[in-house]
Amino acid sequence: MRREFTQPQTRTRGAGIALAERLRALQPEGRTAAALREAHRHLPRQRGLAFLVSDFHIDLDELEAVLDSLAPHDIVPVVLWQPAEFGLSAPRGLAQVREPESGAVRWLWWRPALAERWRSAHDARREALLSRFRARRLAPLFIEGAFDADAVTRHFLA
Repeated sequence: MRREFTQPQTRTRGAGIALAERLRALQPEGRTAAALREAHRHLPRQRGLAFLVSDFHIDLDELEAVLDSLAPHDIVPVVLWQPAEFGLSAPRGLAQVREPESGAVRWLWWRPALAERWRSAHDARREALLSRFRARRLAPLFIEGAFDADAVTRHFLA
């Protein structure tokens, strides 16, 4: 946990503005989500609502450990995915890709068969996440691309 990014409860208007500015300036350095397993220590003892916001590109065993540590609370997983993570606009060609966790850069010859494998991997990842969430009776909110307030409202009204 990084204290400069924590915000105690307050009723002060605009209290989150300074925090938002610090977050915008953040240049992440870590390559793991290990700190999420400690997040429950910063939550109140009584049952509460917590939003777990991530791209969820973490090891599934690690995800299960995080979800288990947060089990005393009502958790809403919010999955943030960008369309560019799972496909390229061109049907073929040379593409530079960066692995988000390690930062490693690779060149790929993007072709229709690889694009299909990429889409299949996306679908498999989504199903693996849904399986882990369903096992804990969690209803994830997937935000793919631009934020849509109406989609968020529909999610909580469903």
